[in-house]
Amino acid sequence: MSGKKTKTNLVLVAGLGKRFSDAGYHVLKPLISVDGVPMIVAATRCLPRADDLVFIVSEKQVNEFSLDKVLKRYYPKSKIAIQKGELKGQAHSCLAAKKLIDPESILTVGTCDSGVIYDKFKFDSTIKRSDVLVWSFNHYPPMEISPTSYGWIKIKSGRVVRVFYKTPISNSPLEDHAVVGHFTFRRAKLCFDNIEQMIRENIKSGPEFSLDECMNVAIGNNLKVNIFNVDKFLCWGTPFELKTYEYWSNYFKLNKK
Repeated sequence: MSGKKTKTNLVLVAGLGKRFSDAGYHVLKPLISVDGVPMIVAATRCLPRADDLVFIVSEKQVNEFSLDKVLKRYYPKSKIAIQKGELKGQAHSCLAAKKLIDPESILTVGTCDSGVIYDKFKFDSTIKRSDVLVWSFNHYPPMEISPTSYGWIKIKSGRVVRVFYKTPISNSPLEDHAVVGHFTFRRAKLCFDNIEQMIRENIKSGPEFSLDECMNVAIGNNLKVNIFNVDKFLCWGTPFELKTYEYWSNYFKLNKK
């Protein structure tokens, strides 16, 4: 079989955003406006160009907020997988989309609450020499304020040797690499195989099956796991982070020359 490999983006949207509702937001977190569009749309626009787009949403988001219809308005050709039952973490949620994705496709799994600015040519060249990419960032001021809010990546000789879930790895977090929440697999099959293994072996980060921990399973399976460090990380994951982003976004718009 020959031909160019397809590329797929899988966007995880199953959470309800309790911190936003607790802060008085009456809109479902993925639908909160970021630069004039729903947060999930702003996040999706930052992902690599792809042939296929798949969203994973929860039954509650569909039944109570019609999130599937909103996504179809922006992305009519997208596929939507519905996560049924208890939410057990991002890695577990990915399995809801397994049947919708070509196992040989280059798969990027992304979150709905952050944006990234990055070198697209560097991304293409890096995935060619990797089995898995952990998207990372550094020199981001909030890393020092709340280091236990991020996943951290230990690197040796240019390769990822371990990912630590919300556990700092040094006293200089600004210089370390933190997890964006995006992961790219050279083949989608690698993603699902490693997730299924971690579930079989009950490997969790706290109460959840996390994609951070899935990286450690992949490393244990001798896969080439590398970082892809972005130029800018734009975080909207909490009300404070969103307000901070809005402040600076408006500042630069008003002072644009």
